[in-house]
Amino acid sequence: MRHLIHLAVVVLVAACSVGPTPPPPTATGSPSPPASAGATPTFNAPVGTVDPSTDAVVDAVIADAARLMDRRPEEFDVVRAEHGTWSDSSLGCAYPNEAYDQALTEGYWIVLRVAGIAVDYRVTRAGDMTICTIPESAREGPIR
Repeated sequence: MRHLIHLAVVVLVAACSVGPTPPPPTATGSPSPPASAGATPTFNAPVGTVDPSTDAVVDAVIADAARLMDRRPEEFDVVRAEHGTWSDSSLGCAYPNEAYDQALTEGYWIVLRVAGIAVDYRVTRAGDMTICTIPESAREGPIR
């Protein structure tokens, strides 16, 4: 009898925990390149939009890129500069075999162009910079 009661409790708990999956968050704007997993992430602003609130981050990214590429800062054009929220700490630039916190993560997506070369930076709110070198088709924009 005890086993039957235990089984009934397990079934009830399982039945209560199964429900419809809530819809994913949505954002306005144009879709980013399709993700390799088949999802179509979105970002907040169309390509070429520069969010004025990102000015300090853009300046830091340009300084870093200029130093790494041995260029003058004024040679860089800003293709994209936006603040967003990603579904994990990779900021849409997940490298294979790397672990990322699975939590909503705010950051910045900055894309520069110099001499025909695009440089895609992802920057955390703390200012940590990553140059995204994974294939463009695997990159993701913010979810909001």
